[in-house]
Amino acid sequence: PKRGGAECLRWSPDGKKLAFVSDRGDHSFVGVYDRTTDRLRYPDPGVGEDRDPVWGPDGNRLAFVRVPHEEDPAYASDRTAQPWSIRVVNLDTDEARTVWQADSGRGSAFQYIQAENQIFWGAENRIVFPWEKTGWRQLYSVPVEGGAATALSSGAFEIQFVTMTPDREEIVYASNENDLHRRHLWRVPVTGGPPTPGTSGTGIGWGPVVTNES
Repeated sequence: PKRGGAECLRWSPDGKKLAFVSDRGDHSFVGVYDRTTDRLRYPDPGVGEDRDPVWGPDGNRLAFVRVPHEEDPAYASDRTAQPWSIRVVNLDTDEARTVWQADSGRGSAFQYIQAENQIFWGAENRIVFPWEKTGWRQLYSVPVEGGAATALSSGAFEIQFVTMTPDREEIVYASNENDLHRRHLWRVPVTGGPPTPGTSGTGIGWGPVVTNES
């Protein structure tokens, strides 16, 4: 049996704690190591796959994706599954809760984007995440306290490369919106609103990186 391997290492904003994913083969945990106390703990262990931890700006809350474990038969569809969810844990109180869960049916299976992390902790304490609810991989955000998801993008196109601005105010992504043969860059506030195009023309825009001056 696999004893586990550490991946998705993420330092807290103050650099005192390290979040990571302990992959155990058929399940995984999010762990936190506190280098000031030399303490290692798993604050919200489950029986599925916990992945992609992201720190809140206060450094005492952690959000991550929870995907229920399923033994899929060979050649099974990966479009539906037991619904995945977003969990948030308060490391000061050990309180953990689900702040959002995908609907059953279309969008219930988690679909990856190309990004350093699959979810982002944006400004005004909003969690940004990908969701295939419409049949297309789009971006949404939800308050960290929970609630309905706000669509940040919509339409018959796919979003692939995603990053967040250093001020956490906007998401920059690449999609083939209005150009089925090419990808171009777009920006959208984490709170929602019309996306703004960043590139166009006959070139292909992908893999955005945002500087502190942007």
